[in-house]
Amino acid sequence: MLYPTGECFDDAAKFFCSIGYDDLEQYRVVHAIAHFPETGQPFAHAWVERGELVFETKHLEHPNGPKTVVCFDRAEFIKRLRVQDFTRYSMRDLLIQAERSDCSGPWEERYRALCRDSGVDQGTEDEERGNQRDSQQAFHR
Repeated sequence: MLYPTGECFDDAAKFFCSIGYDDLEQYRVVHAIAHFPETGQPFAHAWVERGELVFETKHLEHPNGPKTVVCFDRAEFIKRLRVQDFTRYSMRDLLIQAERSDCSGPWEERYRALCRDSGVDQGTEDEERGNQRDSQQAFHR
């Protein structure tokens, strides 16, 4: 079973920064407005993309279990979370925004507002709760 970390903005930035230099141009950090599958409630979320793949950090086995990066098909991920708005950031963009704000996001007001509305500090958010039953490929760090 996989569980949200509640730190997706930090997790996405950390994973992005761990990618080998030669591959960086193929990846983007994504900040978005998504919706909880169960309730339809909007929330701010972040992940890393490479082409048609999404990389998202999750806890394994229990809510405080070890973290792993899980790979999803982008189209299925976008559909499941009903993503309505998103912004992609290159490594250069990420470094500029992080330096300016002293955090790994969210940087856009429309995303930060959802974090405030949920009572979560800037830089973290509540993610979808529940079992992720999609076929997945885990990448351990």
